[in-house]
Amino acid sequence: MIRFTLLICLGLHGFLGFTQNLDEFRILNASGQVPEDFLTLSSEKYAKDLETNENEALDDNFFISTRFGVDEILQSGKVLFNDPLSTYVNQVAKYALSPEEGLFEKLRFYILKSNMVNAFSTDQGIIFITTGLLAQLESEAQLAFIICHETSHYTQHHIQDSYVERGQIIKGKKEYRGLSYSKRIEELSSYSKETELDADGKGIDLYLQSEYAVDEIIEAFGVLLYSYLPFADIEFDENFFNTKVLTVPVSFFPDTIKEITKEEDYNDKGSSHPNIKKRIDNAIDLIDYRESKGQLLFKVSEDDFKRVRDLARFENINLKLASRDYTNAIYDIYILQKEFQDNYYLEVSLMKALYGLSKYKNHRRYSEVRKKLRKIEGESYRLHAFINDLSKGQMNVLAYRNAYDLLQKYPDNDLLIRYKNDLKYELANNEDISLNKFSSLSFLSSKDSLINLTESFDIEDSIQRIDDSDLSKYKKIKLKKELRSLLNSDGDSYLDEDFHYYGLADLMIDDEFIKELKEIKDEDVSENERILLNSKDTYYLGIDSLVIVDPFAAVSGGNGKEKLPQSENKKIELSQIYETEFQNLDLEVSVLDSKSISQLDIDKYNNLGLINLWFQEIMSHDDLDMISSTHDQMTMISSTYGTSNFLFSGIDIFKAKKQFTNAHLLGLLSVYFIPVVVADLVVSKNYINYTVILIDADNDQIRYRENIEMNNKGNYKNMTFLIYHVLYNINSKSI
Repeated sequence: MIRFTLLICLGLHGFLGFTQNLDEFRILNASGQVPEDFLTLSSEKYAKDLETNENEALDDNFFISTRFGVDEILQSGKVLFNDPLSTYVNQVAKYALSPEEGLFEKLRFYILKSNMVNAFSTDQGIIFITTGLLAQLESEAQLAFIICHETSHYTQHHIQDSYVERGQIIKGKKEYRGLSYSKRIEELSSYSKETELDADGKGIDLYLQSEYAVDEIIEAFGVLLYSYLPFADIEFDENFFNTKVLTVPVSFFPDTIKEITKEEDYNDKGSSHPNIKKRIDNAIDLIDYRESKGQLLFKVSEDDFKRVRDLARFENINLKLASRDYTNAIYDIYILQKEFQDNYYLEVSLMKALYGLSKYKNHRRYSEVRKKLRKIEGESYRLHAFINDLSKGQMNVLAYRNAYDLLQKYPDNDLLIRYKNDLKYELANNEDISLNKFSSLSFLSSKDSLINLTESFDIEDSIQRIDDSDLSKYKKIKLKKELRSLLNSDGDSYLDEDFHYYGLADLMIDDEFIKELKEIKDEDVSENERILLNSKDTYYLGIDSLVIVDPFAAVSGGNGKEKLPQSENKKIELSQIYETEFQNLDLEVSVLDSKSISQLDIDKYNNLGLINLWFQEIMSHDDLDMISSTHDQMTMISSTYGTSNFLFSGIDIFKAKKQFTNAHLLGLLSVYFIPVVVADLVVSKNYINYTVILIDADNDQIRYRENIEMNNKGNYKNMTFLIYHVLYNINSKSI
């Protein structure tokens, strides 16, 4: 595998599937019928594969961990099938694997929406390729080699063999007996490297039977070597954020970048993969004595490859925004806008990224979303350094300017109006901004005026006037220093730090804009009061409809280890309880459950993926009141279900021993109660932990949150009681 750490034990020219217009891009979705891989219960897969298993070295735990682990990915809503990306990958795979008769038919290729540059296979014949990898590739031939590599993991049974070998290494069995723990860990790493080189070798054997160019094998390794960098490394234009009014001084950008340092022969000690030099050397040794006439970079379609790669790059911007990787998203947008000018999706994504940076800077949480400059290499360094150095006020104005201008381009756009208004609120309440300092002149106009002034200024006369004044010594020194600093410069150093005060000059023609900001600032509800209002008691909301999103259930034994088949059954039971028509509740409930999706439920599957992405983003924002990057998509889903209320819940059923308390201490003081105290502490008790979070998609805010723990069994009756309690609180109206 390219990166084996994720699943060490988990083991027609051209096509008509392109329905996604990049000018109207929103988000990639699966289509058609849902494959059987997504529909069969994990417990059924586990039981069937265990029963038919012929490898005595594989135990029960292998099939439980792999089947449930892979299904967690499949049922996440993050996997694409029957879409342009997976269709193209399957076409390339069908050709690349054609020398081995019947091999392609044994495999299923899916696309995983992830910014990780990765591909991995399972012992079930499922091969995942991430959008992050597709975004980085430079040719179809490179994709074909990766497919051959991953297929070799399957045909050589590497996932199964690695599981067995890993168990022997960790337990110190057979040839590993007597080795120290550190030595065993080293052996584990060495074995993983061996399987990777073996997969490279078998993959090369298969690849060389195609018409693909031999050199692309080496090029594919180069893609992997620099996969930690953006998909292109081009100089960032310091004028990128400039508009007709706003000018960012060049002094805010560093003169130099941090050069790319990674070499092919990097230290791979402790890694599951050999370094790139070892893989290239191994590949060259294997290629040297082969005869191959392959010269093609593209066999299926060059146009389709580029289209797929662009779609993956666009999708990855969605993923970066949702994961709060704002600055890297901006750099990707910058690169893509060179080819896709005036692209609405890219323009709105840029606004969302600037908005996110402004919100996190304003609320002193920028450290959560910033990237450490020492870890940034290549041309994107200048952008990261620029964003890092901006003050809260400068960032706020930059974001507002962008949102305001975009709204002028796309007037009456409700989404843009929402972002612009929230940034205006931030602007009014930004403690880093003095509203009276905003200028009606642009930065360049002010700079020209300042230069003209300094050229005609008599500095000696001004200094003499200061010396003759009645000002204090401190003020005289301060004024003379500022005067000399101003006149010894070309105006840049004096104005640069205040460039943002000139960035809204067109809005300062009259006093209306400043009046609006002051009115917002003087409103009765301050930001602190808003937070208090949002955190007040949220019982009795009077909600009459909601969507229950994929309830989670986990059943653990006394040893703390989760019982996966029992958890799956409990999850199904939990969803069924939610669908119960509770008396006394005037509540319409829709349950979106990954375990009950049918072959025709493609819309439910796609909705589940987007809702989960939205939920993760909302939870990462925590109590920060902001618009989610997927707000426009969630608005459409809310319309589909007829409600903006989405309930996320999970139930943990486990056994645990009681902690020692003061009550136990008192009991020990009497000899008669010692047996009772000991029994109470030694015997494991049944517990249920039920957590619910209700989020309103209209405002991207958590409306209800509750965590309940019961000292009781996790049976149907007790779960029903807990669910009814929560639904009653949500449905009831306050008195």
